[in-house]
Amino acid sequence: MDSAFEDPWSPDRRRDAARIGAGLLALAVTVVWFREPLAAVWPLVYPPTDTMAATLALVVVFSLFLPMMVAAGLVDLLYDRFVGE
Repeated sequence: MDSAFEDPWSPDRRRDAARIGAGLLALAVTVVWFREPLAAVWPLVYPPTDTMAATLALVVVFSLFLPMMVAAGLVDLLYDRFVGE
């Protein structure tokens, strides 16, 4: 049965794979680049003993998301420019 609604966001598995790959690569590079500060913060974060440790853990985790989002955005731009639709 045909749907009256056409999905404008058709799934593109290659684009999704490129986004995930770039995000994981950015995460790996970030962890390797900042391994010494992360190692210094680790005893404060784990095991969580108080609310400051939980807040610090959230700050560390959310700061690792930023390079992943930037990498995914750059991959989108490059994908549109070189692969296109």
